[in-house]
Amino acid sequence: MRIAVTGASGLLGQELIRTLKRVHVVLPLTRSDADITNPDVIFKRITEFQPNLVIHTAAMRDLDLCEKQPELARAVNIEGTKNTLQAAVACAADFAFISSDAVFSGRRSLPYSEDDVPRPCSVYGHTKLAAERIVAQWPRHFIFRISVLFGREKLNLIETILRTVATGRQYAAATDQIGSATYAPDAIRVIRSVTERHAYGLFHLCNPGEYSRFELASLAVSVAGLAESGVVGRRRDEFDGAATRSEYSAMRMDRLLTLGIPLPQSVESALDQYIRTLGF
Repeated sequence: MRIAVTGASGLLGQELIRTLKRVHVVLPLTRSDADITNPDVIFKRITEFQPNLVIHTAAMRDLDLCEKQPELARAVNIEGTKNTLQAAVACAADFAFISSDAVFSGRRSLPYSEDDVPRPCSVYGHTKLAAERIVAQWPRHFIFRISVLFGREKLNLIETILRTVATGRQYAAATDQIGSATYAPDAIRVIRSVTERHAYGLFHLCNPGEYSRFELASLAVSVAGLAESGVVGRRRDEFDGAATRSEYSAMRMDRLLTLGIPLPQSVESALDQYIRTLGF
């Protein structure tokens, strides 16, 4: 199979390329290779390659930056997705879009399913939902909503927590922001299973379990053998930030269960596996 991957320098993009290139012909696309906000450039690069599948991971993900620069966020996350999709459609290729749990408002206390109505509370969430709706117009689409992403290819929240505590400093995490977490290798296994089956549609994708940011940070330092006293809990309103964070965004993976696709391992097991790669 011929697969084009946007966001090739990102955490998920790098992990995808490393895994997929073992058995497929892969075209990695970074922003310097093809700016997705330039429709002519991204169209040319993708149509010249003639992929069977395009996996679109490129995005503007910084919630606070999106809030401060909404026009840029819309250009990258909405128009950039539309431009990339148009190239995929021209190739009659399948299109996999990486979305986010930020499409949910968080005004509930039960995990969200794929059937729940999204109501974003941030510019970032609004742009991802708008992009989802564009992608869903192409029958050969996959939409994967992921949560806090961690993996070995790039600095991420979990590694930041561990490096902070390992150097004797304290890491402050929200006690009232609850969600899921997603280990990149587990996500890729599921993405491959779904796309190879051509099981088009919307999927929630995370490691089972729900944790406050404080609980997730505490679990990570515990698994790493570090002092749990290195993590301190605070309320969301004690942190600076332009964007509103969802109070609750944990997800259920009903669609994967319906298809009989094995769910990812537990968060604790995934953290143990990941932390071993960091040498803790």
